[in-house]
Amino acid sequence: MIDILLATYNGEKYLREWLQSLSKQTYSDWRLLVHDDGSTDHSMHILREETAGWPQEVKILPPEPKPLGAIRSFEKLLKASDSDYCAFADQDDVWLPEKLALCMEAMQKEEAIHERKTPIVVHTDMRVVDSELNKIDGSFWQYSNLRPALLESDVHYLAVANCLTGCTMLLNNAAREVALPIGENAYMHDAWTGLQVMLHGGEIVAIDTPTLLYRQHEGNTLGAVRYRFSLLNWKEKWRLARQSYRGGHPQVFKNRLHFAWWKMRYFIALHI
Repeated sequence: MIDILLATYNGEKYLREWLQSLSKQTYSDWRLLVHDDGSTDHSMHILREETAGWPQEVKILPPEPKPLGAIRSFEKLLKASDSDYCAFADQDDVWLPEKLALCMEAMQKEEAIHERKTPIVVHTDMRVVDSELNKIDGSFWQYSNLRPALLESDVHYLAVANCLTGCTMLLNNAAREVALPIGENAYMHDAWTGLQVMLHGGEIVAIDTPTLLYRQHEGNTLGAVRYRFSLLNWKEKWRLARQSYRGGHPQVFKNRLHFAWWKMRYFIALHI
């Protein structure tokens, strides 16, 4: 069984569409775990209304006294999961019908090669769309100039430029265990999980087939950014570099010089 880990917060505008796309999955052996982070809109009403007739179990975790934020919400969901597999979900995307089936097929193939105690993460590409689901780009990886084969070849590269997007990820139980607890310096739950899997000798499987519509709107916590090399936006690049360094120090990068060395190596590898 797959535990679908959904963190909600004031998601009434798009939540219904995501729930409907989940109900249309061709792979049906799953249950939905939800943590709501203090929504003041109709998110929970929509959730209960849409899932009322589902054959699958829906479990809403107890609320917290104060908002947790995205990272700690997903950490709480990871801790609550006890299935063999789990998948992160965002409230504003639309899943394509074969998403879970495709990821599960890849996971089972990888587990047939390695022991089940090996941490494994499967992740996929996405179609980038606007708030009305109009196509922006058919591939998030191409749109953002991300190359999973390069980034996943070395944990230093992955720590410089994460290519795992949480809403596409499927984790086996071993990957869930190494991801917990999520460190205080984590950039995001997905980047942290990818690094921990690699640091613990696990496997990351990238599928270049888009499995969801990645909606871009004014409320995105993190969104798709078209890659453009320019020195004009150096302030934003500096901010992102600081985040990457904090997320990878000290487990991956010994110091700032070590980070700068791998940042330069990645830039060269990306542009040759």
